[in-house]
Amino acid sequence: MKFMKKEIASILLMSAVAVAPLAFTGCAVTQGRETVGAYAKDKEIETRIKTAMYASPEVKGTQVSVSALNGVVQLSGFAESQEAKNRAGQIAESVPGVVAVHNDILLPTGRPTIGNPNQNPNEPNTNHSEPNTNQQNQNSSSDQNQNHQ
Repeated sequence: MKFMKKEIASILLMSAVAVAPLAFTGCAVTQGRETVGAYAKDKEIETRIKTAMYASPEVKGTQVSVSALNGVVQLSGFAESQEAKNRAGQIAESVPGVVAVHNDILLPTGRPTIGNPNQNPNEPNTNHSEPNTNQQNQNSSSDQNQNHQ
């Protein structure tokens, strides 16, 4: 009898441990946002889009993430040009079962440069339009010396 209680308790414990991840994960199926069939369809859509992106010379499939929920596709990541971003959107729209596409792919914006954008960052700045911080530091130290005298 004692052995049977331990066995039942261990089975219940193992069942609870096995089911717990399903209750606490972010899966759309367990959160009631889509059915199991819709989830499978969304995974198929994502796979078809990614496969087509890898086959396309314009789009770098490794730099684009694809997510689908009830046929609505979101593209995110990076593209090297507006043409590549547009092509990724066209690929997603062409896949059967896609209801809408949100193309959130980012394009390179560049960084603001100070001085000469062609200058090697390891060379000293020769652009005289920027203030010389060394000269300012020398002036402030000479001002401090005059104040102490």
